[in-house]
Amino acid sequence: LVAKHREEATQTPICDWLYEVVWQPQLLTLSTLPAVETEGRQWLIFADASGHGEALAAQLRQQGDIITLVYAGLKYHSANNKQYTGGDIPYFQIDPIQREDYERLFAALPPLYGIVHLWSLDILSLDKVSNLIENVQLGSGTLLNLIQTVLQLETPTPSLWLVTKNAQAVRKNDSLVGVLQSPLWGMGKVIALAHPELNCVSIELDGEGLPDEQAKFLAAELRAASEFRHTTIPHESQVAWRNRTRYVSRFKGYQKHPATSSKMPIRPDATYLITGGFGGLGLLVARWMVEQGATH
Repeated sequence: LVAKHREEATQTPICDWLYEVVWQPQLLTLSTLPAVETEGRQWLIFADASGHGEALAAQLRQQGDIITLVYAGLKYHSANNKQYTGGDIPYFQIDPIQREDYERLFAALPPLYGIVHLWSLDILSLDKVSNLIENVQLGSGTLLNLIQTVLQLETPTPSLWLVTKNAQAVRKNDSLVGVLQSPLWGMGKVIALAHPELNCVSIELDGEGLPDEQAKFLAAELRAASEFRHTTIPHESQVAWRNRTRYVSRFKGYQKHPATSSKMPIRPDATYLITGGFGGLGLLVARWMVEQGATH
């Protein structure tokens, strides 16, 4: 059997072993789902500075939901949100890197139905970043503090939505100016596997849309996930929005693409990082790159 398996393995092209993620258009349909009571659900929105959080809060309030907003700030603070919406939406301000602020926040809240993380939308594009660690901390760092706090709650576990913008290559011509937000997608996949009770969903927004328009898409997606939550039908855990079209991720067999060049370009003005560079293979690679013109 071992010999037969080895023979089959050597005869099978390597491409047949590989899969890749593709994004496929898919409409969001709710008509086949049973009606679910949605009024009065408690939502916590980690609101960004560009208005998506307030716009989403307005959409959810129209459905009868109860919203609390939380903003990134220098210290813990709570009040009504008249400054941002002119209404009476309660809001909190916490220091994103202080775990104690998260604990104080959740201690002051009633049991939650869902949490929407929008802080990553405030991360600057790569060409504008002066402090890389600070910006990444606003995304994956705050999510880690959030998850560690939520998992300690004695109340029913809320569902979790992670939102990014221009962080995923949904279409071939997508400009990934939000690439520093992409670590949230990696964390979202881990959270979905390690803690399925959180029903973690990652949502990618289109950089071209206005906050009000994208809030309607987000609200519809949250409603759909809520309705699927009461059935045995799995809801999409990775969704993207491009040019008013909804996409979902799928695995498909890898298709080998023709190489445009057989030679790897080595630039003398570029810097190359070789991980494990002190091993035998790393030194060989480094020597080869120097021979090809690399200087850093």
